Amino acid sequence: MFIAHGEFRIEKKEQVVFIESKGPFNQEAVELYTLQMEEIMESFDSPWGQIITFHQNSLFTPQAEQSMKQALYYRKEKGLTASAVIIRDDQARFVIQHQFSRVYNDVGIDYVYIDNIDEAICWMEERLSQPCTPS
Repeated sequence: MFIAHGEFRIEKKEQVVFIESKGPFNQEAVELYTLQMEEIMESFDSPWGQIITFHQNSLFTPQAEQSMKQALYYRKEKGLTASAVIIRDDQARFVIQHQFSRVYNDVGIDYVYIDNIDEAICWMEERLSQPCTPS
């Protein structure tokens, strides 16, 4: 077992999970993240969504990407219907989008790459059939 690489902060507001993260991420970091997400998922009524903001080189090792994919299958079973992704690292944007598009497409979760949190909230609320109320 290796030391977890990558940082994340998770906050729940109504039917949306807000995730701030900074990579790169290894499998151990994904496992810690998955455990925290499982605790939060228990409090949700279906459907729910997530808004993820990636900062600074938020790339995943191949093993971490596979672990994330398996975790997303489980989250989908527990009501995850949509994911808005904000990428703050222009240098790694293409690779991050490629990794997440592959995972989200395989799992079958609706997703969008978006530039700011207010747009992400509106997009998410539309997916969850709620009126748009940006912060």
